[in-house]
Amino acid sequence: MKLRSLIFLGLLFFGSVIGHAQHIAKLDSLADSICPTFTSQPKNLNLCQGLSQSLIITVTGKSTNNFQWEVNLGSGFVKVVNGTGYGGATTPTLTLIGVSTAMNSYRFRCVVTSGTCDSLISTAATLTVNPSPPVTAIASDTVSCSGASITLSGGGALSYSWTGGVTNAAS
Repeated sequence: MKLRSLIFLGLLFFGSVIGHAQHIAKLDSLADSICPTFTSQPKNLNLCQGLSQSLIITVTGKSTNNFQWEVNLGSGFVKVVNGTGYGGATTPTLTLIGVSTAMNSYRFRCVVTSGTCDSLISTAATLTVNPSPPVTAIASDTVSCSGASITLSGGGALSYSWTGGVTNAAS
């Protein structure tokens, strides 16, 4: 009779341990559905000087998420602040406005926080800024009258637009 009681208690204890493990698994699953996870990371950008472009992340999760973009200028990541050169510093989309060659090799990442969940840090995207090509335009010093022809030449650009409406041609 003692053996039967011990077996019953052992089964009861073992069942309790299994039940406890199942509850922990359900809690972990619930936390995964609430805490954010990345569905897309920011991508490297290759821009010409003076252009604007956005870095975008997307996350899943049912909680309210807080976003903070960070930039590494070469000595560690610091918070991005909205203003000259940046917009959307606390949103999933950071807009880089009128990039300069001084920003070449900057690295950007986003930190996502949500309630009691651990902070989520995106991969860093690198910005490559290509300088604008030097453009030269040369006109002769000759004084010309209306209707006379003049020669203009230029270099360093794919197309030219001259004042007066002439584009890549003569008129």
